[in-house]
Amino acid sequence: MKLRSKIASGVLIVLLLSLTVCCSIIISVSKRNILDRMVDATKLEVDKLADNLQPDRFGIEDVKEKLTEKSMLKYYFFQQTQYSDADTEYVLLSENETIYNNSGLNTAEILELDNKYETVYQTVHLYENDYIVAGKKIAIGTRLCQLYVVRNITGVFHQIHQLVGVCILTALLVSVIAGICILLFLKIAFHPLEQLKEEADAISEGEYRHRISIRGKDELASLSHSFNKMAESVERHIKEVETTSEARNRMIHALSHEMRTPVTADMLTHCAP
Repeated sequence: MKLRSKIASGVLIVLLLSLTVCCSIIISVSKRNILDRMVDATKLEVDKLADNLQPDRFGIEDVKEKLTEKSMLKYYFFQQTQYSDADTEYVLLSENETIYNNSGLNTAEILELDNKYETVYQTVHLYENDYIVAGKKIAIGTRLCQLYVVRNITGVFHQIHQLVGVCILTALLVSVIAGICILLFLKIAFHPLEQLKEEADAISEGEYRHRISIRGKDELASLSHSFNKMAESVERHIKEVETTSEARNRMIHALSHEMRTPVTADMLTHCAP
């Protein structure tokens, strides 16, 4: 694997990890904020509904017959909740008796209310759905009732899951684009190294006049300058060696010629009559 590929791979891994951490933090904070807002809204609705269920609002304290009292309470409770949104349902219990329940859930088992008249809540996952159940105890006439608001937040979690998918796709797309840009940038940045390799190969084959064009003032430009100086030194040294070798060859040739000439003259003298 080439150096620029290793660098690009390392940068992409760091980028993916950074994007994953950032997306996880954003999704976690967003999920927490959304749930907090929905919990606050549900608890506020419980408090408002409890205020509207005071006996003086509909004269239930004057009713003596128990059945009539229950019927009036159920009717008035329905009037207060009939215009709620589709994801919100209500439960009103009087001791062990169910006055009203359109949620289909056993809220008394899901959320136990203490003796204090304080609003409490619980998030649960039931029947493949997610709910916020908030409730409090209230006194309506002679009755001690338990009031619950049930909000289906399955759609909210579905939106959060969609957000996770969008973040994953965005991270992958950003990584692909960043990877292409990094590879192009590294290819341009490492071009002097490619030239260094080519020039080194040329010098190894005896071509000592090649030089690298220097651009910029970065580390690679400094390295290219040092390489050119080395190439000049090598070329100068080779020329000196060649010059010395030629001089040595001429000297050897002259000595050989001088040594052969007397010998030839002596041989001709001895051979003469």
